[in-house]
Amino acid sequence: MTTSPYRTKAPQFTQCNRSCQRYLFQTLWKEGYYPDVAYKIGKYEVDIAFPYSKVAIECGWNKWEMTDIYLAQSRRKERLLREQGWQLIHLSPKEIYGNPKLCIQKIEHGMSAIKRVF
Repeated sequence: MTTSPYRTKAPQFTQCNRSCQRYLFQTLWKEGYYPDVAYKIGKYEVDIAFPYSKVAIECGWNKWEMTDIYLAQSRRKERLLREQGWQLIHLSPKEIYGNPKLCIQKIEHGMSAIKRVF
């Protein structure tokens, strides 16, 4: 019996740092998407990534929980990712828990918006 390479990604939800990240990963998994968790891009790490589509998802904090330091680090990370051709999608816990289907639509839109040149 041959196992699918996607089966090896199932336990990755254990690498999720926050419950909203874990919930989004499991929702994506159920919908047939197999992202990477805690994906390294340069010196930064993104919560969830689709490396072949160059789409990174940050399961961030709610806006009122952000500090100035976190915001400055986030802007540096976003600038670096965009320079390398990545699209960054920020999703708050309120969005993830409130409407996961809309979050998946945002991710799908991000993946389809990337124009590949070969």
